[in-house]
Amino acid sequence: MSTVEVYDPIINKWKMAEAMSMLRSRVGVAVMMNKLFAVGGYNGSERLATAEVFNPVKRIWTKVAEMHYNRSIDRGHIN
Repeated sequence: MSTVEVYDPIINKWKMAEAMSMLRSRVGVAVMMNKLFAVGGYNGSERLATAEVFNPVKRIWTKVAEMHYNRSIDRGHIN
């Protein structure tokens, strides 16, 4: 799926955000410099090396450099 939901802790609810540019499941995500990075994943037929970053101020996804290897994850981790 390319849809994205964002959690708002102030109102304790999830809301829809702008969709990513491509379908991704099992995607790796990280927040850096107040931006959300989505890296790799699985598009239903193959693992991905592509990555994109969401700018919450402009509310747009932008493609960034691809990784050297295709990757996907099958579990999340929060520290």
